[in-house]
Amino acid sequence: MLPCSHMRNFRNRGILTLGFILLLSACSPKIKQWDEPPEMTIDPTKIYLATLKTEKGDIKIQLFVDRAPQTVNNFIFLAKEGYYDDTSFHRVLPGFMAQGGDPTGVGSGGPGYIFEDEIDPSLSFDDAGILAMANKGPQTSTNGSQFFITYAPVEYLNGDHTIFGKVVEGMDVVQSLTPRDPQAIPDYEGDKLITIEIEEIPESLLPTSSIPAIIISSVPEFRIDRLCAFPKISVGRGRAAVR
Repeated sequence: MLPCSHMRNFRNRGILTLGFILLLSACSPKIKQWDEPPEMTIDPTKIYLATLKTEKGDIKIQLFVDRAPQTVNNFIFLAKEGYYDDTSFHRVLPGFMAQGGDPTGVGSGGPGYIFEDEIDPSLSFDDAGILAMANKGPQTSTNGSQFFITYAPVEYLNGDHTIFGKVVEGMDVVQSLTPRDPQAIPDYEGDKLITIEIEEIPESLLPTSSIPAIIISSVPEFRIDRLCAFPKISVGRGRAAVR
């Protein structure tokens, strides 16, 4: 047993340590949470573009509102709420994908709710730049906030993750993201996603010179031409998972 004076010092140090922890907790920004997915607010007659503003540059993505309306609505809702602001690309595996959308930065965070998959068999992980939802396992309908962008064709993921967009500008920025695996040792912070800006374009305005030529209308027969040429890299059967 410690002497009384040592016990008092130990107790005082414990109180100070606890107080410091509580102070840090109070100062840390609280991650927003909701009880259920957002109501549908997007307009299916519009084209939606999302610009991911990162510390490495901008990534512009066409959102597939006609193929995955609930997923696009959720993504736009969280973006407008600032949920993605100052998050990071917490898992970046070269040759496979870059994953983000988790305010905790470790791959286990989410908005407090989950929602159903929207698997469209006409969409495929057949190219780089595909935007899709990360989940807790194939066909589990555990979508929340986390998403990933592919670096190369990964067609073995077809049917397991909801595809809801594709990069139309800034694939070079995606390629420049710092490789990171949150389970690896040593670890370091991923590149920052500063914010996501949403742009609504009435379909009646298409086409215009200010809109990228590869933007598509909401017709079922669309196929976006390849934006970038990627060598086919063997990456094993990796998964974009939410832990």
